[in-house]
Amino acid sequence: MAKNKTRFKSLDVVNDDPRVTEVFDEGEDGIWIWLETGFTADPRGAHDVHEWTVRDALRCYRNIQVCECEQCVPVSVPAQ
Repeated sequence: MAKNKTRFKSLDVVNDDPRVTEVFDEGEDGIWIWLETGFTADPRGAHDVHEWTVRDALRCYRNIQVCECEQCVPVSVPAQ
């Protein structure tokens, strides 16, 4: 289960998502959502979400999909 390590309650929505490893706020470096291997939320194939605002982080969170890069393909993806 992911752990919301921020002060933002609106990010609690990711806590039960098996695709998410961790959510944290690095202050001036923004909000991060780390994804389990096998998932991406970025057309470039990044395996994390990094945004400056909670709103943008949640927008990107809604775009998480199965990743088919060579690093992820051998991994079996849990059913969603």
